[in-house]
Amino acid sequence: EIYTFRLDKNAQRFNNSAEIMCMPKIPIEDQMQAINTLIDIDRNWFPEKQDASFYIRPFMFGNQDFLGVHPSTTYIYCIIISPSGSYYQDGFEPIKLLITKEFHRVSPGGVGTAKTGGNYGASLRVAQKAAKFGAKQVLYTDVNNKTIEEAGSMNHYHVTKDNKIIIPSFTDTILKSITSLSIIELSSVLGYEVKQEIIYLDEFIEGVKDGSIIEAGGLGTAAVVSPVG
Repeated sequence: EIYTFRLDKNAQRFNNSAEIMCMPKIPIEDQMQAINTLIDIDRNWFPEKQDASFYIRPFMFGNQDFLGVHPSTTYIYCIIISPSGSYYQDGFEPIKLLITKEFHRVSPGGVGTAKTGGNYGASLRVAQKAAKFGAKQVLYTDVNNKTIEEAGSMNHYHVTKDNKIIIPSFTDTILKSITSLSIIELSSVLGYEVKQEIIYLDEFIEGVKDGSIIEAGGLGTAAVVSPVG
C-alpha cells in the first residue's frame, strides 16, 4: 500500500497559497483525486528501500497570452511525482545551520506564508553562503534580527530540559508546516508539552550554551523531523 501524508491539509495549504498569489482555488476533493489517480498509475515506480518515498509536487501557473503585471485569467494545474530517497544523503545525522544577519527569508506583509516559486528562488543564494561554512541551511531570523523564524526548508523546533517542545508562533513570514501542525496535535501522546511562542535569538543561543535547551531541529514534509547539531 502507498499512503499519502495528510493530503487534505496540503491541498488546503495549496489553496491558501493560491489566494495569496491571486490565483484560483481548486476544490480540495479534486486535488486529492488527481494526486491519488496519478499515484495509482505510477505506483510501480515507488522505490522499495529504507526511508524512500514518492515526492509529490502539485503546482499551478498562469498561461494567459499577455504582457503586463496583473493576475492571469487562465491557469494550468499540474502534478509531478518523483521517486525520492532519504532527504539527507548522509543519513539521519544532525546537520549544521548558519545564523546570519545578512539575509532574510521574506519580509512582513509579503508572501512568506505562501508555498510559491519565488520563495524557493530567494533561498538559493543563502544556501550557497551556508555551504561555505559547512552548513546545510540557514536558520532565518526576522528582519530586525531579534527572533527566530524558520530554516531554509523546514520549521524550527527545540526541546527544553523540562520536557517542552517549542515551535515559533506562526506569522506572515513563516510557512505553516503540516508536520509542525501534526506535532502540535500529537502533544498529548508525545510525553512532551508542545508550545508555540516567539523565540528570541539571544535567549535561544543562551539556552543552548547553558544546557536548558537540549535538542533542536527542523520540521517539514521532505525534511520530516531533522536533528540539528
